[in-house]
Amino acid sequence: MPKIDSYVSSYLSADDLSEGPRLIRVENVYEEKVGRDNKLVMYAEGLNGVGVPLNKGNLEKLAEIFNSRDTDNWEGKLVTVFRDPSVQFQGKKVGGISFKRPKEGAKFGDPSVPF
Repeated sequence: MPKIDSYVSSYLSADDLSEGPRLIRVENVYEEKVGRDNKLVMYAEGLNGVGVPLNKGNLEKLAEIFNSRDTDNWEGKLVTVFRDPSVQFQGKKVGGISFKRPKEGAKFGDPSVPF
């Protein structure tokens, strides 16, 4: 019988970011069925093959960070993904995934520059 601990999700969760923020490099964004809905899902180097389903708020944030509303223009761009404790669901703070610009000089794969 499989153990619950062996379940691996295809998508990033806020709990996956409990060790701190990660600098990632966008590979692509696809439309996928997530649950009952079609959503845009971002895949990136640094996420171990899992995608990030993007809600409207995160889509707007990423469009601002990358200065483009066309997700095709996001490929190769760096962004910091982190667990944001202020994210709300149905009016309650539950924590969630958010994005911010990387710190000046951050380079993908370079641990000497914090992001």
